[in-house]
Amino acid sequence: MRVISGKYRGRTIQGPKHKGLRPTADRVKEALFNIIGARIDGAAFLDLFAGTGGVGIEALSRGAQAVVFSDVNPQSIKLLRQNLSFIDPEDNVRVLQLRAEKTLELMAKEKQQFDVIFVDPPYEAGLFEKTVRAIKELDVLKDDGILVVEHPNKIRDFLEEVPFVQLSTRSYGDIALTFLAYPHGDHDS
Repeated sequence: MRVISGKYRGRTIQGPKHKGLRPTADRVKEALFNIIGARIDGAAFLDLFAGTGGVGIEALSRGAQAVVFSDVNPQSIKLLRQNLSFIDPEDNVRVLQLRAEKTLELMAKEKQQFDVIFVDPPYEAGLFEKTVRAIKELDVLKDDGILVVEHPNKIRDFLEEVPFVQLSTRSYGDIALTFLAYPHGDHDS
Protein backbone atom coordinates (compact mmCIF):
# COMPACT_ATOMS: atom_id res chain seq x y z
CA MET A 1 0.00 0.00 0.00
CA ARG A 2 1.18 3.50 -0.70
CA VAL A 3 0.23 7.15 -0.55
CA ILE A 4 -1.10 7.93 -4.02
CA SER A 5 -0.84 11.71 -4.32
CA GLY A 6 0.14 14.91 -2.55
CA LYS A 7 3.04 15.80 -0.31
CA TYR A 8 3.56 12.22 0.93
CA ARG A 9 3.15 10.65 -2.51
CA GLY A 10 4.92 7.33 -2.91
CA ARG A 11 5.40 6.72 0.82
CA THR A 12 4.76 3.15 1.87
CA ILE A 13 1.99 2.33 4.33
CA GLN A 14 2.48 -0.90 6.22
CA GLY A 15 -0.29 -3.40 5.67
CA PRO A 16 -2.15 -5.58 8.14
CA LYS A 17 -0.14 -7.54 10.62
CA HIS A 18 -3.16 -9.08 12.35
CA LYS A 19 -6.27 -10.96 11.31
CA GLY A 20 -9.44 -9.06 10.61
CA LEU A 21 -7.86 -5.87 9.27
CA ARG A 22 -8.98 -5.10 5.72
CA PRO A 23 -7.36 -1.92 4.40
CA THR A 24 -8.98 0.09 1.63
CA ALA A 25 -7.41 -0.97 -1.66
CA ASP A 26 -5.29 1.63 -3.45
CA ARG A 27 -7.63 1.68 -6.47
CA VAL A 28 -10.67 2.32 -4.24
CA LYS A 29 -8.77 4.98 -2.27
CA GLU A 30 -7.70 6.68 -5.51
CA ALA A 31 -11.29 6.64 -6.80
CA LEU A 32 -12.54 8.07 -3.48
CA PHE A 33 -10.17 11.03 -3.62
CA ASN A 34 -10.82 11.63 -7.32
CA ILE A 35 -14.53 11.92 -6.49
CA ILE A 36 -14.26 14.16 -3.42
CA GLY A 37 -11.30 16.07 -4.90
CA ALA A 38 -11.27 19.72 -3.90
CA ARG A 39 -13.25 19.06 -0.68
CA ILE A 40 -10.04 17.73 0.92
CA ASP A 41 -7.98 20.92 0.76
CA GLY A 42 -8.26 22.53 4.20
CA ALA A 43 -10.80 19.94 5.38
CA ALA A 44 -11.38 18.50 8.83
CA PHE A 45 -11.39 14.74 8.13
CA LEU A 46 -12.52 11.86 10.36
CA ASP A 47 -11.25 8.36 9.56
CA LEU A 48 -13.49 6.02 11.58
CA PHE A 49 -12.41 2.37 11.85
CA ALA A 50 -9.04 3.68 10.62
CA GLY A 51 -7.09 0.41 10.62
CA THR A 52 -3.76 1.14 8.90
CA GLY A 53 -4.70 4.82 8.52
CA GLY A 54 -4.28 4.74 4.75
CA VAL A 55 -7.37 6.82 3.95
CA GLY A 56 -6.67 9.50 6.57
CA ILE A 57 -2.98 9.67 5.59
CA GLU A 58 -4.03 10.15 1.96
CA ALA A 59 -6.32 13.00 3.10
CA LEU A 60 -3.39 14.65 4.95
CA SER A 61 -1.16 14.20 1.93
CA ARG A 62 -3.75 15.92 -0.27
CA GLY A 63 -4.13 18.94 2.00
CA ALA A 64 -6.58 18.12 4.79
CA GLN A 65 -6.15 20.66 7.58
CA ALA A 66 -6.73 18.11 10.35
CA VAL A 67 -7.33 14.36 10.54
CA VAL A 68 -8.73 12.37 13.44
CA PHE A 69 -8.03 8.63 13.25
CA SER A 70 -10.15 6.30 15.36
CA ASP A 71 -9.94 2.55 15.88
CA VAL A 72 -10.63 0.34 18.87
CA ASN A 73 -8.11 -2.43 18.10
CA PRO A 74 -4.77 -1.97 19.95
CA GLN A 75 -2.88 -3.73 17.14
CA SER A 76 -4.43 -1.38 14.57
CA ILE A 77 -3.50 1.64 16.69
CA LYS A 78 0.10 0.41 16.95
CA LEU A 79 0.28 -0.11 13.17
CA LEU A 80 -1.39 3.26 12.56
CA ARG A 81 1.18 5.04 14.74
CA GLN A 82 3.98 3.32 12.79
CA ASN A 83 2.40 4.46 9.53
CA LEU A 84 2.20 8.03 10.84
CA SER A 85 5.96 8.10 11.54
CA PHE A 86 6.75 10.01 8.32
CA ILE A 87 4.02 12.62 8.87
CA ASP A 88 5.24 16.17 9.42
CA PRO A 89 4.91 17.08 13.12
CA GLU A 90 3.21 20.29 11.98
CA ASP A 91 0.30 18.31 10.53
CA ASN A 92 -2.75 18.31 12.77
CA VAL A 93 -3.23 14.61 13.57
CA ARG A 94 -5.10 12.97 16.44
CA VAL A 95 -5.26 9.23 17.13
CA LEU A 96 -8.05 7.83 19.32
CA GLN A 97 -8.24 4.26 20.55
CA LEU A 98 -11.98 4.20 21.05
CA ARG A 99 -15.05 2.49 19.66
CA ALA A 100 -16.65 4.50 16.87
CA GLU A 101 -19.63 5.56 18.99
CA LYS A 102 -17.32 6.78 21.78
CA THR A 103 -15.25 8.73 19.25
CA LEU A 104 -18.39 10.36 17.89
CA GLU A 105 -19.60 11.19 21.42
CA LEU A 106 -16.21 12.76 22.25
CA MET A 107 -16.22 14.82 19.04
CA ALA A 108 -19.75 16.04 19.82
CA LYS A 109 -18.75 16.93 23.38
CA GLU A 110 -15.79 18.91 21.99
CA LYS A 111 -18.13 20.50 19.40
CA GLN A 112 -15.92 19.17 16.60
CA GLN A 113 -17.49 18.88 13.16
CA PHE A 114 -15.99 17.43 10.00
CA ASP A 115 -16.05 18.29 6.32
CA VAL A 116 -15.52 14.64 5.40
CA ILE A 117 -16.18 11.51 7.44
CA PHE A 118 -14.98 8.16 6.11
CA VAL A 119 -16.60 5.06 7.63
CA ASP A 120 -15.25 1.57 6.94
CA PRO A 121 -16.46 -0.76 9.72
CA PRO A 122 -15.84 -4.48 9.93
CA TYR A 123 -18.34 -5.88 7.46
CA GLU A 124 -19.66 -8.65 9.67
CA ALA A 125 -20.26 -6.45 12.72
CA GLY A 126 -23.49 -4.80 11.53
CA LEU A 127 -22.18 -1.31 12.31
CA PHE A 128 -23.15 0.52 9.13
CA GLU A 129 -26.59 1.87 10.07
CA LYS A 130 -25.70 2.38 13.75
CA THR A 131 -22.63 4.45 12.89
CA VAL A 132 -24.36 6.55 10.24
CA ARG A 133 -27.27 7.30 12.61
CA ALA A 134 -24.85 8.31 15.39
CA ILE A 135 -23.10 10.74 13.04
CA LYS A 136 -26.44 12.47 12.39
CA GLU A 137 -27.67 12.37 16.00
CA LEU A 138 -24.41 13.71 17.43
CA ASP A 139 -24.13 16.42 14.74
CA VAL A 140 -20.46 15.83 13.87
CA LEU A 141 -20.80 16.34 10.10
CA LYS A 142 -20.80 19.95 8.90
CA ASP A 143 -23.92 21.17 7.10
CA ASP A 144 -22.17 20.98 3.73
CA GLY A 145 -20.07 17.95 4.67
CA ILE A 146 -19.95 14.57 3.01
CA LEU A 147 -20.11 11.14 4.58
CA VAL A 148 -18.48 8.26 2.71
CA VAL A 149 -19.24 4.65 3.64
CA GLU A 150 -17.16 1.78 2.29
CA HIS A 151 -19.19 -1.43 2.25
CA PRO A 152 -19.54 -4.72 0.40
CA ASN A 153 -21.44 -4.32 -2.84
CA LYS A 154 -23.94 -6.93 -1.63
CA ILE A 155 -24.71 -5.06 1.62
CA ARG A 156 -26.92 -2.08 0.86
CA ASP A 157 -29.91 -2.60 3.15
CA PHE A 158 -28.51 -0.12 5.69
CA LEU A 159 -29.02 2.64 3.11
CA GLU A 160 -32.80 2.30 3.31
CA GLU A 161 -32.97 3.76 6.80
CA VAL A 162 -30.12 6.29 6.96
CA PRO A 163 -30.95 9.92 7.80
CA PHE A 164 -29.00 11.33 4.84
CA VAL A 165 -29.47 11.79 1.13
CA GLN A 166 -27.63 9.24 -0.98
CA LEU A 167 -25.63 11.21 -3.54
CA SER A 168 -24.19 8.19 -5.32
CA THR A 169 -22.82 4.70 -4.93
CA ARG A 170 -19.80 3.59 -6.91
CA SER A 171 -18.80 -0.07 -7.22
CA TYR A 172 -15.27 -1.44 -7.42
CA GLY A 173 -15.58 -5.21 -7.73
CA ASP A 174 -16.96 -6.54 -4.44
CA ILE A 175 -16.55 -3.14 -2.72
CA ALA A 176 -18.76 -0.06 -2.96
CA LEU A 177 -18.40 3.53 -1.82
CA THR A 178 -21.62 5.33 -0.95
CA PHE A 179 -21.58 9.12 -0.67
CA LEU A 180 -24.12 10.69 1.68
CA ALA A 181 -25.00 14.26 2.68
CA TYR A 182 -27.65 16.17 4.58
CA PRO A 183 -30.77 16.94 2.59
CA HIS A 184 -30.33 20.49 1.26
CA GLY A 185 -31.56 22.95 3.87
CA ASP A 186 -32.77 20.12 6.10
CA HIS A 187 -29.91 19.60 8.57
CA ASP A 188 -31.95 19.80 11.75
CA SER A 189 -34.84 17.53 10.81
